[in-house]
Amino acid sequence: MTVSARMEVNFLQLAPYVRYIHEYDGPGDIKVPPRFIYDHELVFFTHGGGVYILDGISYTVSAGDLHVIRPHQRNSCMIPPGHARYFAVHFDYLYMGDTLDFPPEVYSDCDYTQDVLPVEEGLDERPLVEPGEVAFPSLIRTGDPLHYERLFTELLHAFTERTPGFQLEMRAILLKILRLMYLDTAYAEENANKQQGREEIDAVVLYLRDHYRESIDFARLAADLALSPNYLRTMFKKATGKSPMEYVIQCRMEKAKELILEGKHPIKRISEMVGYDDAHYFSRLFKRHEKRSPKQYADEMLHRVKSSTF
Repeated sequence: MTVSARMEVNFLQLAPYVRYIHEYDGPGDIKVPPRFIYDHELVFFTHGGGVYILDGISYTVSAGDLHVIRPHQRNSCMIPPGHARYFAVHFDYLYMGDTLDFPPEVYSDCDYTQDVLPVEEGLDERPLVEPGEVAFPSLIRTGDPLHYERLFTELLHAFTERTPGFQLEMRAILLKILRLMYLDTAYAEENANKQQGREEIDAVVLYLRDHYRESIDFARLAADLALSPNYLRTMFKKATGKSPMEYVIQCRMEKAKELILEGKHPIKRISEMVGYDDAHYFSRLFKRHEKRSPKQYADEMLHRVKSSTF
């Protein structure tokens, strides 16, 4: 396919433009036929993984990995059966003007049952703009997956809610992601050492996400993985920055915020739904974690939604 000239921008010139972001959280068994994309794409898995083929080279992507697809690369993927969750972001390193822009429907409205997706006329000639200080690899083993997950979640929220100034917010968040990518690329060997015990830690993270409502026996969990409780605690904190119990509390608080925003349940019921029988204790813990009470959080979020309509 025809590709226009490549242009490099330095870090001081970067002004990334987010075109599209979506989150998938559901069953795997997904196949994307060979295709070309016309901007940069980041795919970050929090659960599951898949096999991606870029220009004939195969990459196995697992939970916590970041997959980088450049414009005009022939790419396809296969996500096996099982639970999969990932974020996918399409962006340019610079906004190149209306004449070179295109709608996200170029990707979202494709018929992915075809054997090969056709090339969009004209888009194959878009300039290839990339940072000059770093060449990101196609697969990045991230050093702090939870940090990436928080940023991708914030980016999705900004893209979806579109409150005043959301383009500035998305640019700021994506710059933080690019900085993490730069650091992980620069310190790839050091990050490789952090991967020791990662399979066990990934298994613990998945278990805690699925069972955070329950009273968890961490000693039993460690024994099931043939680890000592102290080793599990040390490795988990090294990988996530939190102890297993702190991670459980984070999961509970994130779910509580979702339930509060739904506006369907009283605080006592929400407390029970996230694993706390004592609503007063839950409210104190929520305030300690979020720096505001559940009611204050609900009122603030409602005010933001109303403000965004003007």
